[in-house]
Amino acid sequence: MTSAIAMRDVALKMGDARLLHEVNLDLQAGETGVVIGETGSGKSSLLRLVLGLPGIQREDQVRIRGEVLVEGVSVFELSSGELQDLRRKIGLVKGDGGLIENMDVRRNVALPLAYHASAMRGDQIESRCEAVLADLGIADLGRSGKRPVALNQEERAYVSLARARIVEPTILLADDPTLGLGVGASERLVGHLCGGGQMTRLITTSWLPPYIDRADRFYLLEDGRILPLGGVAELGACEHPWVRAELAGSRLD
Repeated sequence: MTSAIAMRDVALKMGDARLLHEVNLDLQAGETGVVIGETGSGKSSLLRLVLGLPGIQREDQVRIRGEVLVEGVSVFELSSGELQDLRRKIGLVKGDGGLIENMDVRRNVALPLAYHASAMRGDQIESRCEAVLADLGIADLGRSGKRPVALNQEERAYVSLARARIVEPTILLADDPTLGLGVGASERLVGHLCGGGQMTRLITTSWLPPYIDRADRFYLLEDGRILPLGGVAELGACEHPWVRAELAGSRLD
């Protein structure tokens, strides 16, 4: 069976900094994988590899070894046009929201359709936007003309998720989406993030508890390497001190 996302002995260096080293990861279609790690451990770089490292410039002196495969295709062997086609299938949720400050919420949510030159008509885009906002319970944000500066941290996270979902992705990436949120807000967001549609999900986080019982596979990213932790049953038996600290007080502790 072809993996939805696979990394084979991947190493990533930028300048003199080694960000990832001998990374191996495998997610089947429809699975949810959660990569846990401390802030600055390289989690964002892991997700950017799936997207083909957007925004990288020649002067960044990037060196990549190994293979990054998305739906069986090697990302770094694609032409620029083929890479754009691939990105149309992928939704991205950023921990800080990643919103465009001078656009209102509705334009932010619809942005991927405009960026990828969607064949949808304007009224179809409006209808799709309304449906996604309503599904996440934030329809009021789309009607008020609010801009991101007027949103709180939880609202920004939901708008980022709506923007990721508007393309009806087959793959959803999320970069520490609960960062800065409280316990209740995190649980609610993760419920939406891990529900709604048969997508393959790869989520990074610095806070594990909200994802227990939500994921199929767990990984620990430490010192640029990935340690597979297995499913939720194996996770509870993990003796790594950072994982044990994250699980303290949870039902697995």
